[in-house]
Order: sequence, then C-alpha cells, then structure tokens
Amino acid sequence: MPVKVIVAYGTSDIDQAVAQPRHEHSAHDRALVVGIARHPKVSCWCTGVGWRGAPFTWVSAHRLKRAAEQQIGIVYTAACRCDLTDDPLFHALLHELALHGDQELWMRCDEAGRQILEQIRRGTRLRAMMDQ
Repeated sequence: MPVKVIVAYGTSDIDQAVAQPRHEHSAHDRALVVGIARHPKVSCWCTGVGWRGAPFTWVSAHRLKRAAEQQIGIVYTAACRCDLTDDPLFHALLHELALHGDQELWMRCDEAGRQILEQIRRGTRLRAMMDQ
C-alpha cells in the first residue's frame, strides 16, 4: 500500500502536519510528513521526516533551500518503491537523507541545539535555587 507524503514548510506547519492523530485516519491512510525549516541560529535549511501522529526527526542540514527540497524527491521515490512502514526501511531512508545533507552544517545545528538546552537547564536550576 503506497504511503501518502505530506510536505510542510516552517516549524508551525510541520507541527500541525505531524500532530494529526493517527486514529482520525484509517490504517490504510498512513502519511509521512517531510518538513523543511530555516534554522535560526545556523542560517541553514533543515529537513526532517516523521509519521503523522508520531515524533518528528530532523535528519539533515543544507546551505540552500533547493538542496533541502531535493530531499522531498528522495522521500517520494522511497515511498513509491518500498514499504516505509517497515522500520529497517524507514531508518535506511533517514540514513540516506542524512548522507545527502551537509555534515558540517548538521554538526553546527546539533551544537546550537545543545547550547540552547544547556541555557534552559541553567535557567531552570537558577530559578529552583532562587525559589528555595
């Protein structure tokens, strides 16, 4: 059974597309969301994939929007050729998408994310200390 592919641009559209619960759709209406968004700190285009109603996974970073959009074609081709509901095939797709991205940019995105999480943790610890 072919998988429906939904393309979303920007984090709010991606969140909406992924958030639609599976129970609203039949088992034969599985949808895979491909999202593209601009990373605010690193100034690159990030691509991610996730099943509707399940967690979303960011997989690659690109200098040009056009390069990020090429990932959409890879997902469409995979959705037509194989059963992406099979976990090993789905994870192979994620790996392929990551390989087509810019690894240096991806590491910068990852580091920016870690810095933000650390700032949140420090702020949470500071507030907890102040509340004591």
